Amino acid sequence: MVRILLAGVLGGAVAFVCGAIEHMVFQWQGRTFKSLPDDAALMEFLKKEAPDAGIYAFPDPAGADQDDKAYAELNERYKKGPNGILLIGPTGEDMMGPKQLGLEALSVILVALIAAWIVSLLAPGTDYLQRVGVVLLIGVAAWLSISVSHGIWYRFPDAYVRDELLCALFEWGVAGLVIAAIARPPAASTPTSTPT
Repeated sequence: MVRILLAGVLGGAVAFVCGAIEHMVFQWQGRTFKSLPDDAALMEFLKKEAPDAGIYAFPDPAGADQDDKAYAELNERYKKGPNGILLIGPTGEDMMGPKQLGLEALSVILVALIAAWIVSLLAPGTDYLQRVGVVLLIGVAAWLSISVSHGIWYRFPDAYVRDELLCALFEWGVAGLVIAAIARPPAASTPTSTPT
């Protein structure tokens, strides 16, 4: 248990640092964001039209699931465009403050603890590189489950989804080196010979 906790905390700390490097040095994810030519006018419009924090979809899908005609009309509007989702955050909060950094660190440490626990359950004698590979695959599985789905259903740009994969590979590849060194499955037992 001590090894699992140590591997999870240290592995999570490493993954968190890797995340900072991805954003500040490599500019992964952020490089796919585009700027609006007049965001001040848009912000004024949104204050009136969408004053509450939340996720907004356009064109408005309300009622489209009630009959085939409503769905067909919505689908035509969607195809003509523009279409998308709009995320509006709560006002009065810093873009990046102690709350966001703390919650991000906590979430990454929790994933690393899960990874360390899974590594400890592997077959006896599983070697180091196999343990690293398992942690790496946990990151890839999360990417397939979340980021790829965002690309499929919400049309997140391919470049953004690709950068998410790069982040998963970097964070959980490096964290896997730490987790696999500390969290280990039980040692393989050597058969004892019985006297004849």
